[in-house]
Amino acid sequence: MNEEEIKDFLKGLKEDGFTVKKIKFPELKHSTNASRIKVSLKHLFDVRVTITAQLGQATLKGSEILSFKKGKLIILNKIVGEQIDLYINNQRFAKGEVLVIGEAFAIRVSSIYPDPNKDSEEL
Repeated sequence: MNEEEIKDFLKGLKEDGFTVKKIKFPELKHSTNASRIKVSLKHLFDVRVTITAQLGQATLKGSEILSFKKGKLIILNKIVGEQIDLYINNQRFAKGEVLVIGEAFAIRVSSIYPDPNKDSEEL
């Protein structure tokens, strides 16, 4: 909306008994103490998240996908033994290695990515 449309809109609201005022918010200032505040994480203990292990990727044409049959192999871009990416709610957070335990797959976390919001000296 341009300035004129906003004024017309506000006039209409005033006629219906509403009072609309423009407000000016104070400028936000960066707090140097905010990163040092210690809080309990207890409130997060019951939050459920989805962890995904990405084994690799492949780029295929639609016609190739539509021609899939049972038993079709899809070649991924990672080699056996290469570290895989781990995601929490679609955010990459770690690397790991794939293990086979009995009949199940497992991931051994080998490294965790640094928080992009933290200064490197805090890591």
